Amino acid sequence: MQCKRTVKAFTLIELLVTIAIISILAAILFPVFARARENARRASCLGNFKQIGLGIMMYMQDYDDTYPSCTRYLSGTSGTVYYYQEIMPYVKNYEIFRCPSSSAGSGPADSSYDWSGPNYSYVNAGNYGANRVMMRISTDVNSVYVKLSAVASPSTTYLLMDFGILQISPQRVVSPVAASEYLPGVGALGVPLPAGTYDRFVSDFQNGRHFGGVNVLFADGHAKWNKSSEVYSEAKKLTDAGMNNTNKGPTDPIYRTPSRWNPWVDNQ
Repeated sequence: MQCKRTVKAFTLIELLVTIAIISILAAILFPVFARARENARRASCLGNFKQIGLGIMMYMQDYDDTYPSCTRYLSGTSGTVYYYQEIMPYVKNYEIFRCPSSSAGSGPADSSYDWSGPNYSYVNAGNYGANRVMMRISTDVNSVYVKLSAVASPSTTYLLMDFGILQISPQRVVSPVAASEYLPGVGALGVPLPAGTYDRFVSDFQNGRHFGGVNVLFADGHAKWNKSSEVYSEAKKLTDAGMNNTNKGPTDPIYRTPSRWNPWVDNQ
């Protein structure tokens, strides 16, 4: 005689309890996974800065210990050469200039396409920016090319960091403008979002890129993570002293103010 097997179905309550347990586990685990993923991105970004730092140090060995320009114009305001192009012969890797947590659009490995378009530029926006006090822009005619020997505290002076655009002035950290000229995370510090900020940069502006902070390359070539609030406060020291542009020489009274943006005085 054949036994008939019966299969017991789940009751509605059992199904609801199972779904509730899965939902609770997902709510617990998804933020953990997201944090682990961002930790990996932050580490990769920090590795980028270390490679960039080595490239800059090698460049300086060939140029009398002088830091490269942030932005250099070959004729007037045309024929632009950026710092990453200056050190490319030493690093030979375009991808290290792109932050893994960047909000920038993807694009070809050059900066020639339309800056007003949806991607803005592959490297020039949404990735890394250079301190214009340390790495001058050539239209700042009163600023100078900085030598390592002239930097009062290389281990604490900002050189490059996560930023919305490739060149940084301290006043734009405190008062960001336009589409991408901002320090990631300043929105959380109460800084208002500038009109015209591209949509894909809003989260970067408000929330920051790496757990409320940015990776920073220092003038001696080492790199580490810093809180956005700390970087902002160091910029504010100069703006509170009256700094409104970087078109100044090292003897300008503004540069008597200790700040990690300022290479001319001990800022430790």
